[in-house]
Amino acid sequence: MSPGYPPPPPPERPSRSAGATHPASLPESLLQAPGADPIPWEDRDRLSIGVAFVENLKLFVTDPRQGFRRAAQAGTRDVVSPLLWTLILFLLSAAVSLLWNSVLTLPLQALLGQDSVPHLLAFAGGGMLQLFLAPLRALVMLFISAALFHLSLAIVSGLDSSSAGYEGTLRTVGYAHTSQVANVIPVVGPLVALIWFIVLLVIGLEETHRTTQGRAIIGALLPILVCCGLCGLLFAVLGAAGAVALSELLR
Repeated sequence: MSPGYPPPPPPERPSRSAGATHPASLPESLLQAPGADPIPWEDRDRLSIGVAFVENLKLFVTDPRQGFRRAAQAGTRDVVSPLLWTLILFLLSAAVSLLWNSVLTLPLQALLGQDSVPHLLAFAGGGMLQLFLAPLRALVMLFISAALFHLSLAIVSGLDSSSAGYEGTLRTVGYAHTSQVANVIPVVGPLVALIWFIVLLVIGLEETHRTTQGRAIIGALLPILVCCGLCGLLFAVLGAAGAVALSELLR
């Protein structure tokens, strides 16, 4: 150091600028694992709602495994998005069913002479009631069926490698209701929608909870089979009771 010159100042520590953002305050979407690609419906803040709906529908129709995988890898516990998705699809399904009922039923009523104003008003009232109850039916089916499928999967040890929890099952069930678009098919649409729902649910449970296909199949079918068995037993009991009552009346 040359005499007469002051010593150099110590190096300054890098300080956080006033506008810098701490990582903990970043949005969840920016803290996801590298390469995480949200499904279109959960990226509707960037896309328009219409584009997000069409792209999400296209994804789960053409490549459902990729759709469920992306939904699981995004690392989010968002249940609002699948709830909205289910509500919209159930409303559209109810509207399409009402349309097909109108096309197929009204001409038949005219042939049978049931095209009077009271009959038409009753038909219209039933259709409006169906549309009104569609969101409630969607909510009840989503939360209760998700709980049943989650319990069923736990029974067959399908949750051993999963960290997604009940929210993951609910998200899976919600996006599996993409099958509701099959109701655009007249007459057989509901049956196609049910079969398609089971297929989507199996794929979704497998991807969301990282379980085997066999456990996913059992976890999806067990609640459905139990419900069908209980309904069959109820109808058998009612039928037997009706037969006994009829035999008593005929004596």
